[in-house]
Amino acid sequence: MIYLKKFVLGILITCPAIAIANTNNIPNPQTLSGDEADACSAILCLSSTTGRSVSECQNPLKRYFSIKGKKPHETISKRKSFLALCPTGEFSNKDEFLDDLANGSGYCGAAELNISQRESRVIQECKNVRGEQICTPITQWRINNKLPSHCQALFDNGYTDFKNIRYQGTPQWQSQPDFGNRPSGKWVE
Repeated sequence: MIYLKKFVLGILITCPAIAIANTNNIPNPQTLSGDEADACSAILCLSSTTGRSVSECQNPLKRYFSIKGKKPHETISKRKSFLALCPTGEFSNKDEFLDDLANGSGYCGAAELNISQRESRVIQECKNVRGEQICTPITQWRINNKLPSHCQALFDNGYTDFKNIRYQGTPQWQSQPDFGNRPSGKWVE
């Protein structure tokens, strides 16, 4: 529990908007239980890349990510409803904040971006062999340096702290062996 208190303090320091907006509405974690406590813990843990490494976040995040619908939009809706169980009180852009968490959480870490932003294309590599043009299809790969809109919204939200995720390198097209050994650009934390 001491780590969670330090984590909450860290979030409040790095996200002053939450501290200012909720000074009178912050629920006491010791008075919450069940779904409310899990929802509040999940909000804190999802609001920063640091939350995934805090041991107190493991159970609330496991619960959050176990919520699934039959279709992707149903999963997002159910997860947002779960987060809304936290009695945070009202603050500016609360619905937008919960939308951003539900749409982007779990999809916007460096590891996830390096998978979701992977692109491929097929080009023709042509050679002149004894006066005849022979072309071979070559697949090239790269990791795009543009954030998906749901990640951009999460990163830009004033109540979250994802400043340490950035793109390193350049999104150059590479052959499979080169890309597999060392992509020219990738997302890092």
